[in-house]
Amino acid sequence: MNLIALILGLVLERAATRLLHLRSLHWLDRWFRFGAARMRAVPPALAYPVCILVVLLPALPVAWVAWAFHDVLAGLPYIAFATAVLFFSLGPRDLLAQVDDWLEARARGDDAAAEGLAREIWESDGEATRDAHERRLEAAILVQANHRIFGVVFWFMLLGPAGAWAYRVADLFRRHVHTTGQGGAATRAGERIFGLVTWLPARALALSYAVAGSFDDAFEEWRAYYQRTSAGFFRVSENIVAAAGIGAIRRRCPAPGSVDAVEATRGLVRRALYIWITLIAVLTLVGWMP
Repeated sequence: MNLIALILGLVLERAATRLLHLRSLHWLDRWFRFGAARMRAVPPALAYPVCILVVLLPALPVAWVAWAFHDVLAGLPYIAFATAVLFFSLGPRDLLAQVDDWLEARARGDDAAAEGLAREIWESDGEATRDAHERRLEAAILVQANHRIFGVVFWFMLLGPAGAWAYRVADLFRRHVHTTGQGGAATRAGERIFGLVTWLPARALALSYAVAGSFDDAFEEWRAYYQRTSAGFFRVSENIVAAAGIGAIRRRCPAPGSVDAVEATRGLVRRALYIWITLIAVLTLVGWMP
C-alpha cells in the first residue's frame, strides 16, 4: 500500500502545482515558537529532548490515523490518507518545477526572474555573480532533492506516513529557527536532530547519484570531500550529497556554472528518483517492504 501511496503522492505533486502554497505549513510556526521558547528556558542538556518532542508530537496523530485505517476497507482509506500526508510532506515547493522555471527564465533572458528562482532553491538572499549563482545552484539542487524529496520518501517507506511527516517537521523546525534568528540551543538542537534523521537518506541518495551518473567520479569526489573536511557528524550530509552529485555529472558536463550543468543536475535527480521508485517496487513485490 505504501508503494501505491508513494506513486500517487509523487504524481499529485507534479499535477497540483497550484495547490503547492498549501504546503507552506505556516500553521506550525506557533508550535515551533513554543518549542524554541521551551528550549531556551531549560538547561542546554535538556534542549535535545525538547527538540525531539517538538518533532515527534505532531507525528503521533498521523501514526494513530495510519494505524486505524490500515486494515479498513482493504486499505483504501489508508492509501488515501498516506497519499495526502506524503503530498504535504514533500516540498514545500516542487523542486524540479522550480528548476524548469529557472531554465525557461534563462532561455528568454530574464535574469531577474532567474536570480529570484535560484535564491528560492538555495534559500539565500546573498549577492553573487551569475557564474557563482549557477555553481551554487547545482549543489543546491542536489541537496534540496534530499531535503524535499528523497529524505521524505526514505522515511515514508521505512516508517509510513508518520515517518515522512516527522522528517518534514524536523526540516521545517530547522528552517524556522534559522530564519527567525533563534540562535543558541534551539538552532544547535534543530540542526543536530535534522542531521541525525537525514544521515541515512543522504548517503543512500549520494550512492544513487553515483549509480545514475559517473560512478567513479562520484566516489572520487565523495572520498575527496572526506579527506579535506573537518565538519562534524551532523553537518557533513549536505556536502556529501553535493560532492557525489557534482562528481556524477562531471564527465557529461565538465564545465561548472553553465546552463548545461544545471540541466545535467536536473536529469541526475530525475534518474535517481526513477532508480528509487524501481528499487522500492522490487523490494515491495518480494515482500521486503510494507
